[in-house]
Amino acid sequence: RAIIVVYLLGCIAYAAFQWNAESGVQSIIVSVVFLFGSVFILLIGIMSLQTANDILHIAELRLQATTDPLTGMFNRRFLDQRLPEELTRAKAGRLPLAVLMLDIDHFKNINDTYGHDVGDQVLQSVGQIISGLVRESDIVARYGGEEVIILAPNTTVDVAQILGERIRIAISTFDLAKLGGAAHSDEATLTVSIGITGLAPHGEEFESVIRRADQALYRAKAAGRNLVVCLPTVSTDDDGNNETC
Repeated sequence: RAIIVVYLLGCIAYAAFQWNAESGVQSIIVSVVFLFGSVFILLIGIMSLQTANDILHIAELRLQATTDPLTGMFNRRFLDQRLPEELTRAKAGRLPLAVLMLDIDHFKNINDTYGHDVGDQVLQSVGQIISGLVRESDIVARYGGEEVIILAPNTTVDVAQILGERIRIAISTFDLAKLGGAAHSDEATLTVSIGITGLAPHGEEFESVIRRADQALYRAKAAGRNLVVCLPTVSTDDDGNNETC
């Protein structure tokens, strides 16, 4: 914009000079044409900048609408949109799709003992750890409260279990003393339980996939927490074998 303004001022100065110099009509006409041309370019530039700002504003609004403001992960709304799409894509391409549901163990106790500020820091730290371990193609979303869901496209449940264990170990070794209120307790620990399942080969509704992942998570908690539990589908693969985890 600054260049266009300088150009416009230059044209105005040139037109004024030509007028004062009593130059011929042709010179004045040329300067006036350049002047109007510069005004036109200026208007186009202003409109282009406004359009670019509008596009950036819309992008920011979309990001805010799909992102959890505390953790930076995707939110439940985004997950509800993307999960059916990923299920459809996996079914159409006969590709595996793994779903991991993660829950922070005894999160209420963390809030009650160290305060909600530390609880928020725990959620942020868990999100950062997960984001550092997943692929760019994986979708990490805060499902609600202290629950997180990971969609892993083109991933078998066996591979998802490896990922789940990596996440579990990384979180269990996180030093809670780094967080404000937890620094005063040597007994402060952070663990997660993870339930894993996969998409049935014949395809299924996203509600049933989430329900099965939730059941796997429940089993992990019932078995003592700080565990990764996989719950296979009841379907069979192309060789007639039951799916295993």
